[in-house]
Amino acid sequence: MAEKNLMHVADILTAEEITKLTNQFFSTKDAEILSCHLQPFSEEPLGYLAVHQLLRIEARVSSDNNSKKRLLEFFVKCALPNRRPYERALFRTEAEFYKNLLPRLLRDNNYASREPWIAECHLVKEDVLILENLRRYKLVSSLRDDHVTAALTSVARLHAASMLWELRHGRQTLDEVYPGVFDEKIYLKTGLAWKWLLAGIEVAEAVALDLKLRPEYILKAYELTIERVKPVKKQNNVICHCDLWSNNMMFNQSEPFNCVLVDFQMSAYANAAIDIQTFIYLNTTSNDRRDKEKQFIDFYYDALVDNLLLNGYDENSIVSKTQVCQDIEDKRVCGLVSAVQYFPIALLTRESAKLYEKDIERYSYDSRKDFVLRTMQLDASYRDRIESS
Repeated sequence: MAEKNLMHVADILTAEEITKLTNQFFSTKDAEILSCHLQPFSEEPLGYLAVHQLLRIEARVSSDNNSKKRLLEFFVKCALPNRRPYERALFRTEAEFYKNLLPRLLRDNNYASREPWIAECHLVKEDVLILENLRRYKLVSSLRDDHVTAALTSVARLHAASMLWELRHGRQTLDEVYPGVFDEKIYLKTGLAWKWLLAGIEVAEAVALDLKLRPEYILKAYELTIERVKPVKKQNNVICHCDLWSNNMMFNQSEPFNCVLVDFQMSAYANAAIDIQTFIYLNTTSNDRRDKEKQFIDFYYDALVDNLLLNGYDENSIVSKTQVCQDIEDKRVCGLVSAVQYFPIALLTRESAKLYEKDIERYSYDSRKDFVLRTMQLDASYRDRIESS
């Protein structure tokens, strides 16, 4: 992220908040703050809608009549200054998720003996999230089968938590409890979302024309996706992550792998199959889908059932595998369109991503066709991935 966007500690936290964070972390009441500063979290941008930094606090902590210097680190995510209302609303969705929804989803669920599927959130403010620093976890750009199953396990736990909450509070669905917060964010035919989609459609039509395919089908596929992401009453609706590409999943570095889901700013209340198809198309090859898709879906369903039964869900009330498979097939176009929309940006090399960021407003909401086509000419690997999507 560009240096001009980096925050200073005083911009986001008071001295009282820093002390409270430290005391809570060390389960004490009298930590002495020695130093506190923010630094860039990564040399590469982790996303284009927020500032990502590392908060380092050095403190003196007393325990059993001993006083020791201790260092703690947090992952800090801040809304970009001077962003448009639509983009700031996305940040507020994630803040609402961590502050109010997540505690409800996790309450009374029997996850204590299992590896986490989400980072712990330590503080939520209007434009700031203070999260666990996942030092043991790394991003993986190309997922192996064991990464895929680890990720699907975490997605299943997110979905199961939604189902369990609605079972225990049967009079309301989660979209009724949080009206307007977890509506669809991406596939909309209005405002900046539609401008972003139109820029992607322009790229897809140009690539299709070059491959002598039928570019007139691109817009139809997008319009069908806009309809199919909408939740339908009495279907298998849950809180979906809705943005399951590789930068939003982190894995520990030893087998068996565990996956932690991050970045919930696109989260929406929708059919669970939306997440499955989006995940599959954004993280597997066409050969994987041909040879292993059924295996992946079976694994997801078994993990979902396991988590529901572990937490007392009535076995007879669990959505059938037949229904889940039908839903996933119905939402296939959503996964395909996600790959077409995301890959021209998500697959950029570090150098190309820096060029994209320099003119991000134009490339996001006006036109990125020339930028993508030029990058395809210069990078054969990038071109192959775009054309195969």
